[in-house]
Amino acid sequence: MSTDERFSRGQRAALTALLVSPNQRTAAESAGVGVSTLRRWLQQPDFQDEYRRLSRETHQQALSAVLSAQQEAVTVLVRLLASRSQDARLRAASKLLDLGHRIAVEDMDQRLTRLEEIAKQQEQERWAWDARHA
Repeated sequence: MSTDERFSRGQRAALTALLVSPNQRTAAESAGVGVSTLRRWLQQPDFQDEYRRLSRETHQQALSAVLSAQQEAVTVLVRLLASRSQDARLRAASKLLDLGHRIAVEDMDQRLTRLEEIAKQQEQERWAWDARHA
């Protein structure tokens, strides 16, 4: 996540602070600049573009970490199915069933949406065909 040399040290610090701070005031304080300066920088197209790029990159990294952790979490739940504790086995089984159900529902929702799109397209084609041959 390297910010190029188009930006001053203060601007680079502000870009980094914006990514981790809850608001502009905190980001400005963290970067050692005034809030009005930060807001002025945020009006500059190059600064905005770099902030958006860094935000997307940071978001993608976080998403990758979450997805990776999910696989590990499922592995832990599967291991807990063999636990000596009946309570742990029950909770793991319940959680796995819940996750499986959510995945199935999401898949069915996606399939239904796609089928509705196909049906709508076919209906439009039928109307167009009927209009041409009437």
